[in-house]
Amino acid sequence: MKHIKLFESFINEMDSDAAITLADEVSGELYTAKLKGKSATIKATTTTKTWDDGVPVLKYLARGTAKPIKFELYQRPFKVVHDVAHNWFYFTDGRKWYGLHGDEGYFEPSDLPFEMTLD
Repeated sequence: MKHIKLFESFINEMDSDAAITLADEVSGELYTAKLKGKSATIKATTTTKTWDDGVPVLKYLARGTAKPIKFELYQRPFKVVHDVAHNWFYFTDGRKWYGLHGDEGYFEPSDLPFEMTLD
């Protein structure tokens, strides 16, 4: 069981590092977020394509079609990047990256179903 906890900690740290790198690359704002309830449905594009540092290949999110996705993180904090200049929010669940765009009604951090705190 201890090995599972260490692995989860390692994955969370990798996700956090990739989000920090992405925020730097897009000159974005970085938030720590938690899901407001037990689950939410978001309309997002997704990708599993990443660079070697874990940062998503953004063209796959930008060119994708947003689809409704049921989202659950069981209250584990995670990082959200807000690319203010291009009106995108990005985050990962450890397996895939999600992109939420203003075209889908996501303009401000308060538009997301997350409790968000600016880092």
